[in-house]
Amino acid sequence: MNPDQRFQYVQSLNLELLDTASFFESYHALMFITQKEKDNRTSWALRYEYFLQRENMKFSNTEMAALVEDLKNEAVHAGLEIEQVVAEHYILFSQFDLKEITYEQLYSGILKDLDRMTQLGFENFKPYDIDQLLFHSGKFIYNLDNYNKALDILLTAEKYAEPTIKGLVYWTYIKNHIETIYQKKKNYEKGLEYSWEIFETMQNCPSYKPDQVKFCSTWQGIVSIDIATMLTEQGKFSEGEIIADKGYELIKGDTQTLYDMLPILISTKLKLGKMDQVFSLLEKMEEIFKVNGKSEEYYFKNLNYFESASQYFAMKSNYPEALKYKNYANLVRDSLDRRNDANKLNKIQQLHDAQKYTQQILMIENEKERNKLLRNSTFLTLLFLLILSYVNYRKLSYKQKLSILQLESARNALNSFTANIREKSELAERLQAENERLMNSGERNEFLEALTHSTLLTEEAWLTFRNLFEKVYPGYLDEQRNIHKNTSPADLRLMALEKLGLSDREAAKILGISSKSVHQARWRLHKKLIKADS
Repeated sequence: MNPDQRFQYVQSLNLELLDTASFFESYHALMFITQKEKDNRTSWALRYEYFLQRENMKFSNTEMAALVEDLKNEAVHAGLEIEQVVAEHYILFSQFDLKEITYEQLYSGILKDLDRMTQLGFENFKPYDIDQLLFHSGKFIYNLDNYNKALDILLTAEKYAEPTIKGLVYWTYIKNHIETIYQKKKNYEKGLEYSWEIFETMQNCPSYKPDQVKFCSTWQGIVSIDIATMLTEQGKFSEGEIIADKGYELIKGDTQTLYDMLPILISTKLKLGKMDQVFSLLEKMEEIFKVNGKSEEYYFKNLNYFESASQYFAMKSNYPEALKYKNYANLVRDSLDRRNDANKLNKIQQLHDAQKYTQQILMIENEKERNKLLRNSTFLTLLFLLILSYVNYRKLSYKQKLSILQLESARNALNSFTANIREKSELAERLQAENERLMNSGERNEFLEALTHSTLLTEEAWLTFRNLFEKVYPGYLDEQRNIHKNTSPADLRLMALEKLGLSDREAAKILGISSKSVHQARWRLHKKLIKADS
């Protein structure tokens, strides 16, 4: 069995539905296998199932907090992102229960959790009861009277909730909260749609477990109150009476729920003029009032009883009794209005503070993100500049090396060219000596005589020589021409030969003139240059 198959197998067992003894027997056997196989995800899922036994195990808040902290650390260590979000969700609510964080921090944390779940995909959280996770968040937002936001969350939760043995309770809670929001918004059509869905599901309870069968029966009665209320609000008194009667029969044994239900039933029967039945129902309320009416949890519930009694006696023309109950009702209503106003202001303030805190956290996170982007941008810019500098350095280095090589090549070529000229000069001297010897002996060679008097540095050779010279000494000849405006081509040739360090004799042979002529030409050139400088 591979890890995915093992994980699916554990999920299919529904371990949370087992009794404590059976759960631990299965838990330890499966945990041994997952640890042996180093199956981190399935191992984490088993520990999560252990956490879900917190009510049966009667964990304290502190023990539960330590357990979910361990779950988070394991998820982080194993790189399980989905599981980490689940653990952090429970940590958040645990910290709030222990009063370690404020409701503003819980509100901000819930929104952050929802964002992460959205990014990771709600489907991926199905193995960990995504409907329950979303209900926790939606209920908290609902209690702040932020009904629009709560409705969005609960409608998402509804997509994953199922009325099965495992999911029945949360399915009912989610549907009921959605129905209540629509009822508060006076959208009775949608409210009734959800109420009837709950009522019919409870009629055909999907569970055989005794506690859940009782749950279904209780919720049939509870939701019938909502149905009857919304029907009455729309003036459908006959329909309201029918469902209220059914609810009455279902909740007779639940005193507190019955005390909530009876005013709805009385109201419909008053509208239908069934006074005898109303009197009987009022007597039932009177019995409950005498026993529980002065307790704190019943104090505001008494308002419905007083108003129902006042309305009944007014219709019976017993005005003293009607006035008496009306006065009782006014006292309770004044107190209730003050409490509701205080609660409303408190919830408005709480919601405002929570939203403000969340906005501040968002601004701080955005600022951190901007700083991070700025740091990254600066780093990348510096890295780009360094790379660019390195590339430029390599280019310059290459160009410099190339220039050195080119200069060296030109210098070698110039040296070779100069050496060649010197060789020709020496050859010319030998030819001249041979020519003189022949002339002294009475012989004469016209060709040899012409060769010895020829110019070694011809125009073509001068161009070759000048190109090589300017590569070795770039700009030298142009600089001399610019400095000394009256410089002739012959002067430039002489300057070039002087730059190479040639003697008068060597220059004479190259230029095809005598050494004395070279010496005089140099003297005239220096004189001209000195005069130009002064």
